[in-house]
Amino acid sequence: MSPATQTRGALAALVLALSSVSACGGTTTPHALGIEEIRRRAQAAPQDPRAQADWAEAELLLPDGDGEAAERAIAHALELRPDEARLTFLRGLERQVHGEPDAALEAFLRTVTLAAERPDDDAAALAEVALALLTELDDGAAGYAPRVRAALEPLFARPGRIGPAAHHAIGSVLAELAYRRGAMDEVRAIARANGCPSEWRVAGPFGPRQLLGFDRALGPEAPGPLEASYDLGPGRGVRATRTLEPRACALHLGGGPVVGAGSTYAEA
Repeated sequence: MSPATQTRGALAALVLALSSVSACGGTTTPHALGIEEIRRRAQAAPQDPRAQADWAEAELLLPDGDGEAAERAIAHALELRPDEARLTFLRGLERQVHGEPDAALEAFLRTVTLAAERPDDDAAALAEVALALLTELDDGAAGYAPRVRAALEPLFARPGRIGPAAHHAIGSVLAELAYRRGAMDEVRAIARANGCPSEWRVAGPFGPRQLLGFDRALGPEAPGPLEASYDLGPGRGVRATRTLEPRACALHLGGGPVVGAGSTYAEA
């Protein structure tokens, strides 16, 4: 299966799920009608924004959709509703699948902006996924770093109604770009703004194997802070609790004194 097909399949599941959530309360989702009925309704109502948006979504994401029709449908739907986050997201996905990273990046960044400015029921979720997808365009879109910073830095400072998950994702993207420039003060500021600890205490992995003792409480589960050391189990012995610094907000719990499976505890 090609990467484009995998991306299309994964995002189809996402957007169809979002549509189902948006339709709670007894409303039939457009996708339940079948693509031929969706096409018929769009053809009968060429100036109806909702009918055109349903057509665009169906052509791009449903199994019998047509790629060329999806491009036309999305373009027409955006003419009717240029500021709708869902349509802008679909535009980014369609361009990414068809190998146009510059246009895809522009659309994904605009999706995030629209989610902050005029969110609908699922705009914040679409923004979070758009942020994940735009990182895949890092080595393909021209001027990736300056374009991303120009769009996302104002949103990180003033997130509007974008939601905490998408705001955290914005911070992660900006922190990675700051690391590349060696701007460590900026990295620390982003981590503080996202509420991320600057240091963790870690114990483990307790063994000898994963889940072998899942039904019993291990030492770190006792009340109070982690102790200075713990017996990690047979063949591992007593090992000191270690201190780790995250990469902005991301923490890798591996790399300790024991290379192996088991249960690891982190405290901050």
